Amino acid sequence: MDANLVMVSFTHPRRPLTLLGTPRPEVHLGPRNPKIQSRCHTSAILIVLLNLIGHSRPFFNLQWLVDSTLGAVSMLRRDTGAPPAGPGRDPPGLDPCALSNTSWIVPGKTVFPWWVNFKVKPPVPSRMTTENQKYYIDFAAEIGDKYFEFEPPWYGPEQQAVDNPESLDITKPIPELDLPEILEHGRQRGIGLIIRMHWKALRKQMHQALALYEKWGAKGIKVDFMDSDDQGMVNFYTQVVQKCAQHHLLVDYHGAYKPTGLRRTYPNNITREGVMGAEYNKVSKRITPLHNLTLPFTRMLAGPMDYTPGGFRNVSAEQFKIDCNQLMVMGTRCHELAKYVVYESPLMMVSDSPETYRGAVGTDFIRQVPTSWDETRVLAGEIGEYLVMARRQGRDWYVGATTKWTPRELEVPLNDLGNGSWEADVYADGPEAARTPTDVVHSQSTLQSSSTLKMALASGGGWVAHLRAAAM
Repeated sequence: MDANLVMVSFTHPRRPLTLLGTPRPEVHLGPRNPKIQSRCHTSAILIVLLNLIGHSRPFFNLQWLVDSTLGAVSMLRRDTGAPPAGPGRDPPGLDPCALSNTSWIVPGKTVFPWWVNFKVKPPVPSRMTTENQKYYIDFAAEIGDKYFEFEPPWYGPEQQAVDNPESLDITKPIPELDLPEILEHGRQRGIGLIIRMHWKALRKQMHQALALYEKWGAKGIKVDFMDSDDQGMVNFYTQVVQKCAQHHLLVDYHGAYKPTGLRRTYPNNITREGVMGAEYNKVSKRITPLHNLTLPFTRMLAGPMDYTPGGFRNVSAEQFKIDCNQLMVMGTRCHELAKYVVYESPLMMVSDSPETYRGAVGTDFIRQVPTSWDETRVLAGEIGEYLVMARRQGRDWYVGATTKWTPRELEVPLNDLGNGSWEADVYADGPEAARTPTDVVHSQSTLQSSSTLKMALASGGGWVAHLRAAAM
């Protein structure tokens, strides 16, 4: 078995291999390389066996487990659009969607102030205050986000929220926060609130807190630190998503186990972590381009993953150092931009600080890129080497390419994207990107379906393009 297939995407203290998970039927990758096909079939068999050893939610359908896993891989060759979740639109063998109305479930991007320790430009304080949160709401509107995350320590000291979670009240903000003023500012700016808390605190106050969050006008919750996949925790996940659906709240599980299909029944489970993502740059040197490249072939087979991309302090392996005050990410700027196309998460983070994005090349791409898709195609790739993926929303295509530390030149035909012409907005690694990973060349051109995309990826590099359908 190829070693890349058993790379674990999230460090778990007890059962790491079970985190590879079961893919849901709407995964549609389309490799042209036979190495991808054979290795993904091997991975799918491994995934099924691990789930048989592990667990799923109560009363899970074993036939669906096998069929959906192998079916997702067989779809790797078909390149069809993803069947939408919703009432009356579920494939045979799946639990039906439990929600009669899903119009309030809105994908989008969200700012993530915790990742940069609430850092902003003076004189606004870089800590959890009313002024700081309003500043991030303004930035969310500026960059085209729909949400912003309301992070601990919003209800008490962060360390206490982790070490002694049930000692804090998740219905009462700290004195430094004027919550009505923050909520009103968000409403005026069209930015929804995603509220984060420890799972034990939520368990203690679930009914009271979720009803209150709906009254506040919040749009969702991010529940964290479960770090377990035993039967009791599986039941807790189901209870949370059911109760949140009653209050029209999205759910993002952090400190989570792998997806197992719950979001087909409760699509308000918009995403989940269960991945060793960009947060680990605060404590580890393990978030390398090779790691990032492997995730679409392993963890992402199971479903959407909240990786928290968007770091713009891009450095080489030699330049990288752990510094929570100036968070760095390995790989080029275009490698980071490609995550917004290659990775799937209907709730996608914009993780860096406002000042890091303002005036930076690539910010406009983050502003434009959607988080939900009508169609996905894999144009080229090899596990552990490189990947080129295209996703469509409406008539527009977004193309993302990524490589490990090995630089490479690729030529990818556009004929798989159908007939037509496009105005291409391209971000490519610059000539100095290997030494200066923030080096980006931004260009525009007109492409036809007969055109070939020529990509030069630097070490740890990437390439992205927005292909706007030309006027008929």
